[in-house]
Amino acid sequence: MSSPTGSDGRSAAERSRDQIDWYVQNRRRKQLQELTAESPIAVPKLDPWIVTTILAEREERKLATWTGASLPAEEPVHEVLINLVSGQAAARGTAVPRSGRARAIEARQAEAEVFLRGIRADLERRGIDVQKEFWLTHSVLAKLTSSEVLAVAARDDVSSVTSNKLRDVEALDFSRSHIKADLLPGGITGANISVAVVDTGVDAAHPALAGVVGPQQDMTGTAVKRDDRGHGTHCAGVIASRDATFRGIAPGANIVDIRIMNGEGRAKPEWAVEGLIAVATSGAEVASNSWGYRLHDGAWVCPAGTCVVCTGADGLVSLGVVVVASAGNQGPEFWWGSPYSRICCPGNAHKVITVGATANNDLVAGFSSHGQTPDGRPKPDVAAPGVEIASAQAAGTGKPADVVAPGFINKSGTSMAAPHVAGLAALILDKNDTLTPGEVRKLIVTTTPGLIGPFWYGRINALAAVNATPPP
Repeated sequence: MSSPTGSDGRSAAERSRDQIDWYVQNRRRKQLQELTAESPIAVPKLDPWIVTTILAEREERKLATWTGASLPAEEPVHEVLINLVSGQAAARGTAVPRSGRARAIEARQAEAEVFLRGIRADLERRGIDVQKEFWLTHSVLAKLTSSEVLAVAARDDVSSVTSNKLRDVEALDFSRSHIKADLLPGGITGANISVAVVDTGVDAAHPALAGVVGPQQDMTGTAVKRDDRGHGTHCAGVIASRDATFRGIAPGANIVDIRIMNGEGRAKPEWAVEGLIAVATSGAEVASNSWGYRLHDGAWVCPAGTCVVCTGADGLVSLGVVVVASAGNQGPEFWWGSPYSRICCPGNAHKVITVGATANNDLVAGFSSHGQTPDGRPKPDVAAPGVEIASAQAAGTGKPADVVAPGFINKSGTSMAAPHVAGLAALILDKNDTLTPGEVRKLIVTTTPGLIGPFWYGRINALAAVNATPPP
């Protein structure tokens, strides 16, 4: 009887699976090449979800033809964000002073209206209704068939077409001393500075956040305004908790509660963009984003920090908002894909402060994403404590084993690191609220001691950053 294994030590079943995998991958590559040859301008602009659906539809039609089965009656319909090139140009503009934001928003809205006329008219000619428009990113939301998607994406003024599919997102006692926030003068607390927490919502009834959190602005359409996940409440506590023990980095700051994730921790790109627009109109000086769309599994593509959420984040900076974003949790402990595709979006954006996580031993946390970005920029910009951070626990959330005191819970991730930096930005603006986002970013980065590793900056130093902040 012959041996069940070959010379390479693999069984016949294993070799068969490899052959099937090779066939499937080779066929998918060939299908993509054929589609790209047919629509060379459009296909590179399409979200991977859209491309996958189009290829699956074509395969279904081929199989139906071969087998004599009935052909699908209609093309699949895609709910998409159509994003214009002009939105990226607007996002790259120079940041306006705090006092000029209202006028800048009006000007940006008028500018977007001019650029959106063309795509709106094209869709109307095709009998397609525009469901929503987004002035911050120069985008429209609409439902298109596969052939319509390819036609619209081929327009010169379209930069990308993003599926509006619901997606997963990457969703304090010791950490204050680690970044030397406990050594600051008592008068520097982030007072009169508003920090928008763009997240799962915030439990405004938490005692540590009493009087700190404004009304929730919900982008998800959830009837009950709360934090079902506990993620946003924890982040808000890191920033502005007024508890005597588990004190936030900027306990004098106010929190603007902007919910973009549902109870499962998932978000449509539409909700993310609307959340960023809500930051702009809220008057917040700082935006903390402990969420991100992941590049590692091909579910999100952003080769140059120009996807719709990165464009929105950079657009906020140009409107005078200091934007902080978590790097993501795809570090060496979770080796998925290329090391150059681990930073989540909007962390890939050009003007935001992208934050990695350090552990209790002050080394980089193994889960913390690092760059470079796909287009070669070093990221993250800085790091902050992100392992076993004790902060506010939303009612009805969390595991008992993680509770460190009544109403407070440990969480880990770059999600916990980002609000440390958002809190520091509030402290800097408390000392001098005339600074631009670029100046705040420079103060935080240049006072951060030492590189920790490749493409990494060190852990932030709140005392050094505030001391280096010039008076108004």
